[in-house]
Amino acid sequence: MYLSAELYTQCYETLLRCSEFDSYDSLQAIFVTPELSIYQPRLPQANNKEGLVSQTIAYLVRQRLSDQRSVFPIFLDVLLKHCQPGDALRDKLQELRAQAEQKLNEIEAIDIPFVIVAMTRNQADALIAGTALDHPTVAAAERTRCEEFKEALEEHGINIANLPDSYGEAREDWRPQTSQKSAIHKIVWDIVDRINAQRSAAGSPLIRPKFLSSKFFDEDTKVETWGQLSQLGCVIIADAVSMFHPDLCHHLLHSEMSSNERVAMLVLSPVDPCTIPINQVIERAISSQMQRAFARFGLYLDKMCEFSAGDLRTLQRWLFSILPEVAETVQQRRANPSNLQLMQEQVGPELGMGDFLFGRRGG
Repeated sequence: MYLSAELYTQCYETLLRCSEFDSYDSLQAIFVTPELSIYQPRLPQANNKEGLVSQTIAYLVRQRLSDQRSVFPIFLDVLLKHCQPGDALRDKLQELRAQAEQKLNEIEAIDIPFVIVAMTRNQADALIAGTALDHPTVAAAERTRCEEFKEALEEHGINIANLPDSYGEAREDWRPQTSQKSAIHKIVWDIVDRINAQRSAAGSPLIRPKFLSSKFFDEDTKVETWGQLSQLGCVIIADAVSMFHPDLCHHLLHSEMSSNERVAMLVLSPVDPCTIPINQVIERAISSQMQRAFARFGLYLDKMCEFSAGDLRTLQRWLFSILPEVAETVQQRRANPSNLQLMQEQVGPELGMGDFLFGRRGG
């Protein structure tokens, strides 16, 4: 969502009158509120006040908080609070804030259902204590698999006694073993914010996660929720540890979500392959010798650049994912005669079927 040309001009001319734009430091100094502080280190710099104003507007109108409110009106609100009551500049900022809020918060968003298959803290306690497996409906094989899994976790250095600390009252409070600092709902929102920054710049509808985990597992709402999700589709992120809890496993199985082609599903392992010593050596070498490529992988999350593959299935899935996009890029470039000539010089003329079978080259 963008400002109209008229509204942009008014904002630009008004912000030029604000002393906060006299320097980059003075502009940064007002980004101290909880809602704005995250944007302070990312503010664009410019060689003059005019450039600082225009680049700041362009940057802030693209930003949204996790609740999808536009950041720019919040910024204008902070600016006007630095003005004295009765000041003409304050009145103008207040007017622009109201207009910008109305314009930028007209969100066209696509709600994407998310289901987090993760235990609550109470369920985690019961699984580790073994009481979750005491129900008569739990088969002996399930108990055996769970005990084997606990032993395997211990072998990988995961303290079983501390495992319940990764879970909370809500399923979205689960903090994956591979990222203990962030709950899964925050991890999802952080990625959505990055995606929406690109979609907003392109004028595309934003996406908005809608967490339905509680309804998915609630006895009173689960059947209706399963029916809705089977039609709409959804994203399921499952904790591999929680899959050993019989209640969660049975609910997921009976929902039939895993076999639905409309459903995207990820099962997250508690063991990070990057913690394996040989993989750490490889990562350090690549990050130092191929810094730009590693930035594509680790910072920009470019799917075309992957360094964490460790098995055949990952290789196969990566090729299946990126080859159609590469083919489209090559096709577009081949359409340019100069590009086609360059390719022919590099690999020679294309062979016909007979040439290919009998080893003949053109020319």
